[in-house]
Amino acid sequence: MNRYLLILQWFAFVLLAGSPVEAVVISEIHYNPGEGLESLEFVELASDTTTPEDISGYRFSGGVTFQFPPGTILTRNQKILVCADRDAVIKHYGIDGGLVFGNFIGRLDGSGERLELANDVGIPLQSIRYRDEGKWPTAADGTGHSLVIRGVHLDSKEPENWTISPELGGSPGRANFPEERGPQFEDTVLVEGSETWRYRRGTSAFSNPPDAWKLADFDDSGWDSGQPGFGYGDDDDTTILADMRDGYSSFSIRKVIRLEAEDMALAGDFFLGLTFDDGFCAFVNGTLVASTNCDEDSTFESTASGSHEASEEEMFLIPEGAFVEGDNVLAITGHNFSLRSSDFSLAPRLIRRRLIVEGEGGGGGIVLNELYRAPAAGGGWVEIFNRGAAPVDLGGYRLTDDPARESPFTFPAGGSLVAAGGFLVVGEQEGGFDFSGTEARFFLLAPGGNCIAAETFDRSAPDELAAAGWSHQRYPDGAGLDWTSASPTRGTPNQVERTTDLVINEIFYNPPEDRDGEFIELYNRGNTAIDLSGFRFSKGIEYTFEGGTSIASRGYLVIAEDPEMMRMRYGIEDSLGPYEGQFADGGENVELVDTLGNLVDRVRYFDGGRWSIWADGRGSSLELIDPNQDNSVASAWEASDESEKASWQQLSYSVSNYQRSGESELHLFLVEKGACLLDDISVVRTATGSEHIGNGGFETNTSPWRIQGTHINSRRVTYDAHTGNACLELVATGKGDTTVNRIETDSSPRMTNGGHRVSVWARWLRGSSLLIGHSDFTAGSFGGRPGPSTNLSGNTLGGKLRMSVPLNLGTPGAENSARRNLWLESGSPNLGPVISEVSHVPVSPEQGELVTVHARITDSEGVARVRVFYREGSPNGNFSSVEMSEAGAGAYLGRMGGFGNRTKVVFYIEAEDADGKTRRYPRDAPEHNLLLQAAGRVNTNVDATRVILDDAKTSELSSRMLHSNNLLDGAFVFNNDEVMYNVGVRYRGSPWGRPGRNNYRVSFQKDKIFHRGRTAINLTSRGANANEGVAYFLVGRNGSEETPAPTADFFFVRNYFNGSGGSSYGLFQSVDRDYMQKWYGEGGDGPVLKANGRLNFNDGGSRTAWDGASYVYMGENTEAYRGYYFHSMNQTRDDWTPFINLARVMDRRVTSRSADFDARIGDILDVEAWLRVIAPRVLIGGWDAFSIGNGHNGYLSYNSATGLWGILPFDMDNSFGNGNFPLFPTADGDVARMMSRPASRRIYFRILHEYLDGYWSREKAGPWMTALQRDIGLNTSGILGFISGRVNGVRNQINTSTNTIFRIRTNSGNDITTDEASLRLEGEAPVQVAQLFYSIGGGDLVALEPEWTSQVRWRADFDLAARVNEFQFIGFSTAGELIATASIDVESTAIPNDPVVESWSPRAGPAGGGFEVTFRGTNFAEGMRVFFGAAEASEITVVSPAEFRVTAPRAVEPLPADQVVDVRIVPPEGDEVLVEDAIEYEGDLGDFFVRGDANWDNVLDISDGLHTLFHLFLGREVNCADAADFNDDGELGLADAIGMLDFLFRSGSAPRAPYPALGLDPTADGLECR
Repeated sequence: MNRYLLILQWFAFVLLAGSPVEAVVISEIHYNPGEGLESLEFVELASDTTTPEDISGYRFSGGVTFQFPPGTILTRNQKILVCADRDAVIKHYGIDGGLVFGNFIGRLDGSGERLELANDVGIPLQSIRYRDEGKWPTAADGTGHSLVIRGVHLDSKEPENWTISPELGGSPGRANFPEERGPQFEDTVLVEGSETWRYRRGTSAFSNPPDAWKLADFDDSGWDSGQPGFGYGDDDDTTILADMRDGYSSFSIRKVIRLEAEDMALAGDFFLGLTFDDGFCAFVNGTLVASTNCDEDSTFESTASGSHEASEEEMFLIPEGAFVEGDNVLAITGHNFSLRSSDFSLAPRLIRRRLIVEGEGGGGGIVLNELYRAPAAGGGWVEIFNRGAAPVDLGGYRLTDDPARESPFTFPAGGSLVAAGGFLVVGEQEGGFDFSGTEARFFLLAPGGNCIAAETFDRSAPDELAAAGWSHQRYPDGAGLDWTSASPTRGTPNQVERTTDLVINEIFYNPPEDRDGEFIELYNRGNTAIDLSGFRFSKGIEYTFEGGTSIASRGYLVIAEDPEMMRMRYGIEDSLGPYEGQFADGGENVELVDTLGNLVDRVRYFDGGRWSIWADGRGSSLELIDPNQDNSVASAWEASDESEKASWQQLSYSVSNYQRSGESELHLFLVEKGACLLDDISVVRTATGSEHIGNGGFETNTSPWRIQGTHINSRRVTYDAHTGNACLELVATGKGDTTVNRIETDSSPRMTNGGHRVSVWARWLRGSSLLIGHSDFTAGSFGGRPGPSTNLSGNTLGGKLRMSVPLNLGTPGAENSARRNLWLESGSPNLGPVISEVSHVPVSPEQGELVTVHARITDSEGVARVRVFYREGSPNGNFSSVEMSEAGAGAYLGRMGGFGNRTKVVFYIEAEDADGKTRRYPRDAPEHNLLLQAAGRVNTNVDATRVILDDAKTSELSSRMLHSNNLLDGAFVFNNDEVMYNVGVRYRGSPWGRPGRNNYRVSFQKDKIFHRGRTAINLTSRGANANEGVAYFLVGRNGSEETPAPTADFFFVRNYFNGSGGSSYGLFQSVDRDYMQKWYGEGGDGPVLKANGRLNFNDGGSRTAWDGASYVYMGENTEAYRGYYFHSMNQTRDDWTPFINLARVMDRRVTSRSADFDARIGDILDVEAWLRVIAPRVLIGGWDAFSIGNGHNGYLSYNSATGLWGILPFDMDNSFGNGNFPLFPTADGDVARMMSRPASRRIYFRILHEYLDGYWSREKAGPWMTALQRDIGLNTSGILGFISGRVNGVRNQINTSTNTIFRIRTNSGNDITTDEASLRLEGEAPVQVAQLFYSIGGGDLVALEPEWTSQVRWRADFDLAARVNEFQFIGFSTAGELIATASIDVESTAIPNDPVVESWSPRAGPAGGGFEVTFRGTNFAEGMRVFFGAAEASEITVVSPAEFRVTAPRAVEPLPADQVVDVRIVPPEGDEVLVEDAIEYEGDLGDFFVRGDANWDNVLDISDGLHTLFHLFLGREVNCADAADFNDDGELGLADAIGMLDFLFRSGSAPRAPYPALGLDPTADGLECR
């Protein structure tokens, strides 16, 4: 593989680091240390952040079991181990015992298994299914190497992100690699730092003409000679320029370098290594190849354009082609910043640098390349390939199928050299191998034991192919092991017959409006039909093509989720399907393979980023633009064009009582991303018919409409209209809302109070179909909230306008609309080059440092030219450009710069194919560009984030409406090595937080997400103190297994905006779909409502009034709630019903009766989950929190699986300020009522009690806060003091409830006699009791859900099932621990003593008896006798007065003809009960016996042995010869009698079957029972 492509893949690997992993990462697995070393098994955990993580209570399950003890803190970038044998690991590796935990229960499976890590309340954090085959590295299985992740920010579920440890034994507790920042290189020095150069001082021109000295034929004999370094002032120079200061500012050196053919053939790149002060220009053969603080046109009189101190040697890549075979001249001019500069340095070296291509085992380029399975045993072979650039001698290396094998095949010395690109083959017999199994495993071991390469060949082939011989191979050589070939290629390049003309052409993976109707389309771009028989989709969906299926040349084939739906919607009669599974809405791999399992086509689509967002549930399918281009690249795809499918429709609603506020306006917005056409907008007064909207048709312009926020890209268009010649194309780049993210207009004339009709003509284009109309909020009927709220409960002009979305979306079975549009726009079907995997290094260059831009670019017609266009500051103006050169295999690179300190550079790539067709990256550049800033490396022990906007976007952000949520295009840099382009940036925060203009929302591209799978993050300047981060921590630690307390990830960073800042910030997760699915699983579909409170803004975007959110029921009209809350998910669904149901219960005016409220609240609100979040918010003094303080700063979350609401904490910066905040806040009367009800109050007190004994304490919270102060530098002592200060006050308020005795209060707990058949019991339980159970008569425990009359007193009604009822009450804690018990006996004279049978089962069994029958009813008692017909049962167990179990006896003859007998139950007192026709005896009675029961009396005793002896010696007839045959040899003899007596009296062997239960003789021997 080409070296440049590998470098490109490395940077793509870094940039794609975002994944759904948590702060704690499984980073190393030593699952098979080797034979006899099982005690060294371990799993390593690493932190992915500098913020400490408390992992107390985290647990492994699946594979191994282990739970971390209290006080376990994973500190900044730390690694800890969980081991099979802790002592053995500490002794073997010499690791600090404080970082080693164990022993875990179980063993790590050597063939692979699933490891699961969950947090303290059981929420899954990581689930890894490692294996020792497939794409997982085989070499970790028994060679001594461990399995290590390539980077802690990578997705640990993906096998490609794992490799084996470079060293034997792994790297427990240490870095997995010697250098984890990048790839490894091998350097060959061509010009040493001590070699002699020619030099000349810059007192005059260096040559005449001025550039002649840069060329190879220049005569430099008159120049001086010397060795680097050249300079003065640093006391470290070899050639000292004592006259330079105040004498001259420049200095030149040159050296002729001869490169022979073998030098030019070496793998790698030429690099200039240079230590310099202050600037330089370097030339090879007269061409500028590198510079810093120097222009190509600089003269001997020029000074450096910037200051640069010489420190470590810096590397500068010399462009490919600069050097030629033969003589070359390397000429360098150095420049000082000024004549008075105190020092100068210039010290060059020339280096050839080669990327070290690591195989699986770290053995350079050696791979196991092909396995041939011959028809005859022993005739196979395995092939080794050297994909590296240098030969490898395998002499003395061992090739084995088992690392523990004693006599492996060893390569001989002198004949085992594998040339670069060469092969070496070992025969099956020669190596002592056996290829007959499905798996063939190989390990190539170096003499020292290191595994150089390993592989598992595990493919199978069809019988006809296997009979002729076949191979499992990499294709091309050294690439992925994914191919089956009928043409083995021993010692030559691999060959595979592939189907290359069949492409995945369209994917409709997420239909809009929650519809069904997925499909995928294939296209045959070839000239002949393709037989698809046996082809199948192996990933994404499951579908196998039936025999005889084919696709014609240039033909389409649709495979549908529902073929009948395809017929109805599209008129397609021949679609195939249905398939199994569904396409992932969030993106996934889709693979099509042929009959041999070889890849035909693969597409890894995403739901955004470079992949169109309009295909993600917004109405479009994904369409391949040009089927001849590489369809694995996002730029080859586009969303289907649906703009012509929807029709104009009139949408309207009426309001009966519009109330005008200070302004008279109409506001319109789309609820989320989308576009539509609007025309003829109208607001008509119902009474008079008068029109109040001017220019509702947009005929000449958009005035007087104001276009704002996320709707800023809306525009007047003339390509369509309902009437007239123009209309408005309404475009929403994000969620619309009732603040400033909308369009609005003043009514003319001003509306007056009364009824109005709002109507628009609309045509859906894409995205959201829901348009909302409203006006400024006014005083309404639901005011009365405490200040600072203003009554804004009137939404008297509000209404929904829902557009129709067509059903026939996408272009199944026909030419793609994207391809058709390409034809129309360009006159050609040729798309042009597709560009991907773009990156730049260094991520944040130093001042003057050159920047290398990498990209992968391909084109079916060939790439003719590639350039980087760049400009400093902003995209407004002319761009400079540099050529990018091909480095092979589609990899291109180019260099630009250097740039001044903190200079922002916008850039994009343009590629041109052989036909002159150009494409750009980003596609719409220069409207959107890539961005970097020359701000240098950040040196901090805390994670660093950098938000960068170009100058134009920076100006826009600061000057536009403050509450605009339109995302501006920027870049995001994490630490010094990760950059994410085209992120969306805006200010975030409430109207009280945003004016600081220093809090940011950053949204990431869906195909390049941030760490932990985050698609968006919040950056808050309140991270300057620890309060908010600690608040999130404490809330999260108040959860339980049954009811977790959902919280966002929060960690601390040093944040920079446009290179300035660097103060402590909080980085925390946004509440989105990922958040919900983590905490709610399948119930995470919402709705999720952000409590925002209603806001009125004036035309300038300033807040004029606010009204907080509450739980008030305001009727069934959804518009009554809009503005108080915003949907955070599924905005177009706009489902308010669950919340209205909640408000209907919570509002004390609706559920005014306490009993009504108590009966209903648990069916709509998860009270415990709600209180687990609210309790810590109360303790931290949450005056600014939704529900208990202000009417904002929180989310309500609906669990669609349980149908219950919960609450999510948010914006907790105002914490730890009020140590007297009341336990029962009164800000919201409905909440106060709910919290004060006895059942809720009880739960609340229990949570507080557990919390005070848990993380609301120095003991539990202190270790993490201490680590936070040490690692991040934020003082937490004040918070710990606050926590301690709250404890006693809270305990005093709950002590009475926690000290209550668990007891029965009725009749003072004494036994009761009643003449009723039911009874009410009352009792008390301390609030620690989370679960209350009862049983009657020792029966099963039943959960008791009593009525709580206070937080500790309960009452419940019971039906009495028996005469005597023994009640047992048991209380358990939240953790399931027994707290207390209480009992009471209740005798009811109203219930007779006679047994009553209500049911029984089973109702049939073998005639030999021995089967258990369970009877249920009442009044069952000890001492009962039970008869099955005439046979009495001997084994009776009374479970409770309501249930007994009996073992059926063997049937006694005579039996009825149908063998159905009655069951008679005889109680110790009272009348017996007869259950008629109760049991059917099945089978012949004589066939059932117990071995040894010779006399057939159902008892094994001495009489059975004597019975057999009497038969043998006295000739008496034996009752059951089969049973007497003790040893089951088919004959009766003395051994049977002795065996029976030996078993009874000397603990001899037990009888053969059937024993001990009745049964049939398993041996056919002719013996029978009489």
